Amino acid sequence: MKIDMCYFTFPSTYWALTGERLLREQGFVAVKLRPVPRTLSSSCGICLELPLPLAEKVQEAIRSLKIDANGPFNRDGQLLHETCHRQGGNNIDYLP
Repeated sequence: MKIDMCYFTFPSTYWALTGERLLREQGFVAVKLRPVPRTLSSSCGICLELPLPLAEKVQEAIRSLKIDANGPFNRDGQLLHETCHRQGGNNIDYLP
């Protein structure tokens, strides 16, 4: 069974490395850095790849840790609003 993956992109290598480190410290060991798929914006050229079922929890952690990231996106570059919908919250494609 193949697990669908999702991606977060970053404006710089600094944020990609920092994001991975902070998320791993929070227990998200399934996240990994990889080259950005060609279907996504290349920003800094590095993205965070993770299993789709973790998208909402990782998005919440990114917000709370104030990591500068965009996403989550599917492999086709579509923002995953439906997957990461939060009750009473905003769906955003840029996380300050």
